[in-house]
Amino acid sequence: MDNTAAVIGAFVTVILAFLGIAKLMLNQATKDRDADRKERKELSQAITLMAKNSNRVAEASVRGADEAKQRNGHLAELVMQSTESNKSLAEAATKTIVEAVQHVEVQKVEHQTIKEVSKE
Repeated sequence: MDNTAAVIGAFVTVILAFLGIAKLMLNQATKDRDADRKERKELSQAITLMAKNSNRVAEASVRGADEAKQRNGHLAELVMQSTESNKSLAEAATKTIVEAVQHVEVQKVEHQTIKEVSKE
């Protein structure tokens, strides 16, 4: 009988040890599952935040492009005005120079031949 009690005691000890290990494993699995759930929530929040920020970045890019378009349009107008002003100034200067060179008060020509020059 002593052997039987020892065998039963050993069997109960093994069963209790197995249950203790199983309980530890279940507790660790629960902790891991909770940690995974927390990580997934944080990832979901980060993705949501990135999506919101990407919309802001897109809106800022569009706004910046519109502002640049307006600035560049204004610069283009200034360039066109400057070009027209330079053109008018050049035409006036050319006219004045041509008039100064071509103005002849007295010219006596006995014989003049104008030969056509080909532009080749």
